[in-house]
Amino acid sequence: MRLCRAEAFLVRLPLRLSVRHALASRRESLNLVVRLRDEEGNEGWGEGVPRDYVTGEAAETSFAHLAQVLLPSLIGTVIEEPGELLPALAGLLAPTPGTQTCCCAAELALFDLAGRSFNRSAAWWLGGRRRESVRYSVVLPLLERTETAAFLCGVRELGVRHLKIKAEGEIWQEALAEARSLLGDAVTIAVDANGSWDLAAAIGHLRAMERFAVAWVEQPLARGREHEIPALAGSSAIPLMADESLTTAEEAHALVQQGGYRLFNLRLSKLGGLAACQRIARVAGESGVRVQVGCQVGESSLLSAAGRLLAATLPGYEALEGSYGTRLLEHDVTDEPFEFGQGGDAVVQRTPGLGITISPARLSPLVVDSAVIA
Repeated sequence: MRLCRAEAFLVRLPLRLSVRHALASRRESLNLVVRLRDEEGNEGWGEGVPRDYVTGEAAETSFAHLAQVLLPSLIGTVIEEPGELLPALAGLLAPTPGTQTCCCAAELALFDLAGRSFNRSAAWWLGGRRRESVRYSVVLPLLERTETAAFLCGVRELGVRHLKIKAEGEIWQEALAEARSLLGDAVTIAVDANGSWDLAAAIGHLRAMERFAVAWVEQPLARGREHEIPALAGSSAIPLMADESLTTAEEAHALVQQGGYRLFNLRLSKLGGLAACQRIARVAGESGVRVQVGCQVGESSLLSAAGRLLAATLPGYEALEGSYGTRLLEHDVTDEPFEFGQGGDAVVQRTPGLGITISPARLSPLVVDSAVIA
């Protein structure tokens, strides 16, 4: 397998509803998409979703770095045997702060291309599947009260067993109370503050949440205030999850050493791809920290497919997000969107690469910028 051509796309994906949390509100998503080709005509696709408030990567500058720096460095790469892929990735696409999304898009395309070239699923390089099906959770964004009720009724009808509620400031009480009332005790409920509280407020909120049997609270304090997490963890029995505070392997080690966080949120685009997520999952597992496989708002089925493979190859996970497909997107990039079914259940794909077929005809109208590297 010798890489001879790369294409970078900046695509705009409109959403069916406005999605709001404490750090942002959006009705569309600007995503990076990569297509790689080898001399035999095999193709591989990858995706990344830049978020400047998470990794410091704005969409336009991230696209420029991908097209002008990262992808040109891949042209001419030769991988003769399947076992050469992971060492090649470590040398070519090691994510560093501010490049995670670019690395994710390029890495997933390489996994997809290698899988098609060597006729094996990307899961093979991740240690193989540990499960043949997965179960997704649902995220409740910040909504008006009437919208919240309608959303929760939909969750109940769908039979999903895990719900995450977005919170901002004091805005969580009514949504949490209504969710527990409508969904009952059989549904696991977590709360995500996206770093919107200070220490004093967080202590009060966690204590108030205890009567609702909240499973964990995600990113209660802003990035940069990690030193206050041990004190917060000591104030309540509710476990804490790191998300925006966790963007590199070095940060994972630091958070483990510091203590206080009992869960990590693994998001492919945030951490730099499948290999980076697996490394951080190992750091977590060795320290007794549990993991969630998260997603990016507005990701297409391409990134969802990779997230599903990640969840299928991990020793365990507490929750899995994503695979909304056209439930959230007005348009997807495949003829068969990756979407979960009743109960949040979904079958893990077994076909080569990432197990998804991209439709250039569906992708083309979404492209706002592109570059060819050969």
